[in-house]
Amino acid sequence: MLDVLILAVIAGFIFTKLFKTLGKVEDGDETRTNEIIKNFKKRQSREDNTEAEIDIASAFEASMPQKVRDTFDKARKIDPRFNAEKFINGAKQAFEVIVKAYVGGDKSVLQQLLSRDVFSSFAREIERRNDAKEVHESTLIRFKECEITDAELNGNILTISVKFISEQINLIKDNLGNIITGDPSKIQTIQDVWVFAKHLKGNTSIWELVETKNI
Repeated sequence: MLDVLILAVIAGFIFTKLFKTLGKVEDGDETRTNEIIKNFKKRQSREDNTEAEIDIASAFEASMPQKVRDTFDKARKIDPRFNAEKFINGAKQAFEVIVKAYVGGDKSVLQQLLSRDVFSSFAREIERRNDAKEVHESTLIRFKECEITDAELNGNILTISVKFISEQINLIKDNLGNIITGDPSKIQTIQDVWVFAKHLKGNTSIWELVETKNI
């Protein structure tokens, strides 16, 4: 599925979501990136000396498909600290960091947040872009939609699909700064589904991006 993503980046730029301008690292961006990664990795934990209670499904989950709500109820029996609203907020931040790292060719950041297969596909496209001496610039204008569309629990592995619809400006430039594709005055509406996964009883608390789909 990621091959679809890579082709779209080359031709029409399917990459979704950033909160702010992506591309070259601005002053303070590295600190912000590290903080977002740290927050995304953190467990939604309570005090160690209190017994965790299963969160009651909130109004945030009420509008989700029944299958998703049922899956989250089962997930909370394994990890009572799971909270869908906190997850989606973290997913937004992770999306920002992942796309920024992709645009900037920062493989070290990508390795922390991507599954092995997804990282390999991203890395190949970064190398292709570097060999072609191309620069990808992307700016998020705003999110139009960000919602959980599906969830599955296989054993202790929880996977959650998130649909991102955003308005972006995407450009590909050559090494002289000439625009190859894209229009700096044209805002595109981009739609993607990203799938995140986590082992609810694993030693790591990180959510990994395991799949991307263009819709």
